[in-house]
Amino acid sequence: MARPRLRRLASPAVRRLRGLQHDQPEGPGGSPLKDKKAWVTAVVFPAIMVIVATAVPGGWGWFSGLFAEPPSLKAYSSGPDGCVPRYSVQSLSELKAKPDALRAEGVPVADPQWGEVVSAPLTLQAKTNQSIVVTGVRVDVITSKPVPSTGQVIDASDCGSGIDVRPFDVDLASQPVAVKPAVTKGADGSQKRGPGFPFKVSSDDPEQLVLMFPSVQGDVRFSITVDWVSEGKPGNVKLDNGGAGYRVMGLGGLPRHPYSTLFKRPTP
Repeated sequence: MARPRLRRLASPAVRRLRGLQHDQPEGPGGSPLKDKKAWVTAVVFPAIMVIVATAVPGGWGWFSGLFAEPPSLKAYSSGPDGCVPRYSVQSLSELKAKPDALRAEGVPVADPQWGEVVSAPLTLQAKTNQSIVVTGVRVDVITSKPVPSTGQVIDASDCGSGIDVRPFDVDLASQPVAVKPAVTKGADGSQKRGPGFPFKVSSDDPEQLVLMFPSVQGDVRFSITVDWVSEGKPGNVKLDNGGAGYRVMGLGGLPRHPYSTLFKRPTP
């Protein structure tokens, strides 16, 4: 009499594994081997790369650099400023009531007759420690109108001296707007044109340049665009004061008053 064959009972773990193997979906070509290759590519290879990157000194920086975007540029400008007169649409009596409003809301006025030059500082810095080459700065006029016929121009007060490391003269009247390294005068009276483009910046080596407006005709709003190159790829960043543009003015025929006028009280 033949002995009955006994079935070996598999453990629960083995049964689950077999179930996974039978339930595994096939790839587009119907081959489980392709699914295994895809699983290795999607899971095993990245895991190995992470292990190598963390084990080798400097490996993580190399690994993350494979997927990182080229470094880009950060640019900031507080807008036109300087030891120059400021225009306000308010009357003298209104300005006397709130003299601090002139500094916060007044429009810088350029007056070449007295050498009063409006300046706009521009700070440039890379987002990483990798150097970026700044290739140029463009200034574009957004609007240009005649100088207002109403309002006041108040002289500057308590101006300090500063050193402009990289000044550029801007001619808003030219088309396109000209941005050129400024000519500075040395202690011996000699004239020298300052450094221009290109130059490099990084996260730990920023650069500040100053846009100078020695002469302005009318009431002008403008934007600033900085062009740069990183890893052979060009880019640019635009500053336009939130879409409103930066504003500068010429003196025109507006009345001009000393700053001390704001603090004079009428004689009884």
